[in-house]
Amino acid sequence: MWTLRAFRVGEGVQHPENVPGSHKYVAYLWPEWRRAQQEWFRAVYGRKNPYTGKKYADDPAVAIVEITNEDSLLVGWSGGAIEKLPAPHRRRLDELWTGFLRKRYPDEAALSAAWTGGQRPGLQAGESLAIGSVAREPNSRARTELFPTRRAADLVDFYATLEADYFQEMATFVKRDLGFTAPTVCTTSFAVPQADRQLSACDVVDIHPYWDPIAETTAFADQSILQPSGRYFERISSCQADKPCTISEVQHSWPHRFSLEPPFSWATP
Repeated sequence: MWTLRAFRVGEGVQHPENVPGSHKYVAYLWPEWRRAQQEWFRAVYGRKNPYTGKKYADDPAVAIVEITNEDSLLVGWSGGAIEKLPAPHRRRLDELWTGFLRKRYPDEAALSAAWTGGQRPGLQAGESLAIGSVAREPNSRARTELFPTRRAADLVDFYATLEADYFQEMATFVKRDLGFTAPTVCTTSFAVPQADRQLSACDVVDIHPYWDPIAETTAFADQSILQPSGRYFERISSCQADKPCTISEVQHSWPHRFSLEPPFSWATP
């Protein structure tokens, strides 16, 4: 339902200009963006197919409904992508982060006491919960070692809460408001455990297992998918025992001597 659509000024969303990645991430932050997405979903998928006379929700040809493609706040944080959002959206994140901390800790003393350990314990210079100046630190995976484990865990919980709330709202809208009975996919699994937990709002876990792609390594090795085996198991480990697991994208560099391996490998229990 959401892959490349980008909102424009006048469509009821705040600051749509210059949001990268096909306007991903920002709908987690603003209720107005979620409502705009829902209206887009309704306009496109809530109508009848003029050739079959069926609503898309009632068409047996619709096997699975994916809410948003390759879209995760947690993954965006770990790679630094959300820090590339325009300033109004980063300020919105900061406001939400402050609200999250104020609900979790009664005052600055409790917050500082909880954030112990690491090279930079407690609140840093210029940080105050009272005035909302506690930074969303660390802002990338590489910086977590400098800060207390509890601080990094709080930040992960913050992003995870925003993500879980978004998927729960959207999955409910797809089924209750649009009437789809087909299984839902929240978004693509990234094999990141904290992000994968947010997929529980939907019925199916979907993965995009690419291997030996030039786009990732700038080098083409023409390797088997099992070499190295760790990369293969990383890709399939995102499947969850209690949910069906699908593969909606799979690719390798071309030409490739081992291109016939995936159908047999992933079909094996």
